[in-house]
Amino acid sequence: MSIQSKKIILVANSDHIFNINSVINDQDLIVRFNIPSKQKIKITGHRTDFLFLANTVDLMERRLRNKEFNNFVGTLKNTNVFFPYEDDLIDKINPICRLVYRKFFIKFKKDVKNSNNNKYINYFFEKNVKVKVMDQSYYWAAKNLINKDSSSILTTGFIAMYYFLNNEKYINYDIYLCGFTFQGWSGHDWEQEKKYILNLIANQKIYTL
Repeated sequence: MSIQSKKIILVANSDHIFNINSVINDQDLIVRFNIPSKQKIKITGHRTDFLFLANTVDLMERRLRNKEFNNFVGTLKNTNVFFPYEDDLIDKINPICRLVYRKFFIKFKKDVKNSNNNKYINYFFEKNVKVKVMDQSYYWAAKNLINKDSSSILTTGFIAMYYFLNNEKYINYDIYLCGFTFQGWSGHDWEQEKKYILNLIANQKIYTL
């Protein structure tokens, strides 16, 4: 374990998370992903310094109609929301979760006048929450570490991990994973991500709680 005291803790949404209040201090940063359930928040505490939110059309449109999501956004105070996908990147990778949503996606693309991200940024702006859209260079650099020729989509957790590992602003922080598992939507390359992350852990580039 590193002797550095400041931590960035990436808190997953799996059933393997636990209360982290006893291991964090005021200098640490808590990172969450997408929509943590009320139960997960209850277990890990309410603090959210960064929220990495997959901002594809199919996911965001369903979230905006989700009462739990709107309630969660209402609790975000001093939180930095990160969108991993620029509009152009969304068009390139077209990460539709399920075929059943494709007709909806196409219809929405025809109806929308502004860029997808503008609509979602305005949603957060009206709730006094800051949003940063990540430069797609982060995505492609991270993708090259896994399998640049694969059609798989990187997980939001992997993108966040790569962002903090490769951002000089956070060079004095140690990165910890809390409750990460390597399973879920079939569009992700879980095995390759797992292999890469386990190698980082073995070489003490990141740590686990």
